[in-house]
Amino acid sequence: MTDILISSVNNMTSYLKKFIDTFRPAPVEKQFTITFSSDTANGATNVSASPNNAGSAFQVVLSNPIAIPKDAKSAELAVSTFYGYWTIQNIKYNENDMFKFVINAGSPNAGTYEVQVPAGIYSLPSLSNAIYRQLFNKYPALPVSFNPITFASDESTQRVVIIFNQDGVQVDFTIANSMRYIMGFHGDTTSLQVFVPSENNQDTVPYNSFSVSGQSVYANQVANFNTILFLLANSPELGKNGIATNGNQYNTLSVNPILVKVGSQIVNQYVLPQPVDISYLIGQKLTNLSFQLTDQKNRPVNTGGETWSIVCTFKYYI
Repeated sequence: MTDILISSVNNMTSYLKKFIDTFRPAPVEKQFTITFSSDTANGATNVSASPNNAGSAFQVVLSNPIAIPKDAKSAELAVSTFYGYWTIQNIKYNENDMFKFVINAGSPNAGTYEVQVPAGIYSLPSLSNAIYRQLFNKYPALPVSFNPITFASDESTQRVVIIFNQDGVQVDFTIANSMRYIMGFHGDTTSLQVFVPSENNQDTVPYNSFSVSGQSVYANQVANFNTILFLLANSPELGKNGIATNGNQYNTLSVNPILVKVGSQIVNQYVLPQPVDISYLIGQKLTNLSFQLTDQKNRPVNTGGETWSIVCTFKYYI
């Protein structure tokens, strides 16, 4: 009898709740939109200026704070548009901008040659040109015919090939901040040639010897000139529940593919933007915000002096 009574009470409670819910107003959606820009003309401050992350980070102080009412049921934001420029460097100052080679005694123009190329966005041909420009600038006594090395690309394998145009030349990739990784001359996991183990890292090319005119050496790895696959727009204040990359939380508000040619403007407008939960901001006011643009590994990028911005739509339900 007791069980029947309890069951009847539970059924009545359930029906009563459904009846009340029928007449309860549906949650009302509220929203507002803010554009956050790294342009100092628009109020950005503390824009990063170091050589390898110039323009990637900035802060803003809002005159009207972001305020989610304390009676809100939930809150989220979504980036509807990303604006930027594809001007991000793959050769970076004091990171991978050095090239060194030695010409053995007894060979034409014997000596040690070491150059630093300007930071920038390079293809293999443009990088080769930059190396030779710096060589002639640093060593003005060189003859105009000086051309001990040719850089070629093997399109079938996506590898760089160093072709030696004279005897007695050796490239030294042990120099600090060398170009070995962008060119692919490092750890041997998918080698095209048969090396003894000590040669696998390609510290020198040719390994532990000097060239014979006409000799070609393939890089162990594919070239890595396209160092950035996509860009992450991050904010520690707004992205605590941001979009994760392989489970790693970088406070990401949007993941931005690069679909334009080098030097062009990036305008990504998202039809179905990914929402980011910001319910932790309910009942709070937020005035000071910081943002950072990084690559797919969450490394700060150098925007080449260009600004970037995101358009964020905030939604909450009361």
